[in-house]
Amino acid sequence: MLKPEEVVTSALATADYISEQSPGASVYMLGGSGLNTG
Repeated sequence: MLKPEEVVTSALATADYISEQSPGASVYMLGGSGLNTG
């Protein structure tokens, strides 16, 4: 069974990429609710 900290979502991967490419950039994320880990 995966632990929540082992899951990488597309939103997290995108946030990491943007923070590497444009440090300090403002980002507005739109979408539905996240994964339910409980």
